[in-house]
Formats: sequence, structure tokens, C-alpha cells
Amino acid sequence: MDIKSYYERQISLSEWFENSGYKSTTEFRVEDNEKRERLRYLKKEIGVPFDEPVQFNAIDLVNNTKKFEKYYQKHSEEYCALRLIPKDPELPKLRMRGLIIRKAYDWFKEQEISPSLRKTLMVYNLYRQQKRNFRRNYSRNAQPTDTRAF
Repeated sequence: MDIKSYYERQISLSEWFENSGYKSTTEFRVEDNEKRERLRYLKKEIGVPFDEPVQFNAIDLVNNTKKFEKYYQKHSEEYCALRLIPKDPELPKLRMRGLIIRKAYDWFKEQEISPSLRKTLMVYNLYRQQKRNFRRNYSRNAQPTDTRAF
């Protein structure tokens, strides 16, 4: 198996369900598209940790708003994963991983999408999140918060 070509077109779980003939693909996509909002709520209410994204509207990137420009200037050389989440669950979620934010932004500009049809753009600062998790889990003074299995 050619691993490079495999990862160039690795399909999402939603796409896999759709290709398999799964009857509730639309419902699955709705849930998949909203899972970060549910995780954000659980973090706020009971402290569930998750890879909380930096979130922008797609139109913020198209218009290069002050909010996005400020973030871009500070983090453009950091690695990220990027997701374009559609408002319409019939549309696919577009994603890219493993590039620095500057190159991910170039990838975003190459996509032939209507920003008004994309609910949000999420930029995950992978390195910062991993560094934060490492410090929290391995610092001398860190105490385990909860070791119970789910």
C-alpha cells in the first residue's frame, strides 16, 4: 500500500457512512458538525477536556478581518488542522491537517466554496494544545483531576 497516496485522500467517517449506504447519513453529519459545540458545553459545565479550537466565520478569512489578521500575525508559522463546516449537512466538511497556518490559509483561498454556506472555520493550533496538555499532565505540581474511565 502506498501510504502517501492513502493519506492524501483519507475519507472522513461521515463520507465512509455515506459510501456504505448508511441510512442516517444526514443525521450523522449534523451531529458530527455540532460535536465541538457540545464538547465546549461539557467543558464549561463539568470540565471535560478537549482540543478547543480557535474559531472564525469563513467570511472572516475571505475579508481578512482584524480579528483574523491579529491571530494570523501571531500564529501563522504554527501547525494546525483546519475544518470548514457547512451550514447544510448535505455538503461535505472540508478539512486539512499538518500545515502551518500560513499555508493552511493559502489552502483555504484555493477552495471553491461560498463562505456564506460555511458555518465556521476552525483553526486548531496543534502545537500549542499539545504543549499545554504536556505541561498540565507532566509538571511537577500537577495533580490528576480524574482517573476514572468513561
